[in-house]
Amino acid sequence: MTGVFGVQWSGIGACGALIQGNLVGTQWSSNTALRMITDGTSNTFLAGEKHVPMTMFGRAKVGDGSIYNGVWTTYSGRVAGLDDPPAKGPKDVTASTNGDAFFARKFGSYHPGVTQFVMCDGSIKTVRVSINLQMYERFALIADGQVVSDE
Repeated sequence: MTGVFGVQWSGIGACGALIQGNLVGTQWSSNTALRMITDGTSNTFLAGEKHVPMTMFGRAKVGDGSIYNGVWTTYSGRVAGLDDPPAKGPKDVTASTNGDAFFARKFGSYHPGVTQFVMCDGSIKTVRVSINLQMYERFALIADGQVVSDE
């Protein structure tokens, strides 16, 4: 979970729980720490199910890539928010409203009507694909100070 697209979503300015770290010599240092998740670890997405449309398996540039395969980060990372609603189902190829990764940035699932997320406290949250997008975005941010709910 890298946060939301409207805010820088990799490196030091990112707003999500899992973001690109800094390479110092031969070691990586993290840009996030538990103390930075001021919205609460039970209210913040850590990771979620990655949407890969049914006909796109194995195609990294349309969302079925790993973080280690050398393909641009947006094809392995995911964002959640107003510009990136969850996929509505396994065949959903609706583009995100901004950017150039289209549906490759979306979370999604083959579970009917829901997508599952791991929260920063280790719990699992099942989120309806019809979730209010402002609430969806609030779950993606580690420190926006806004109240979150399942609706």
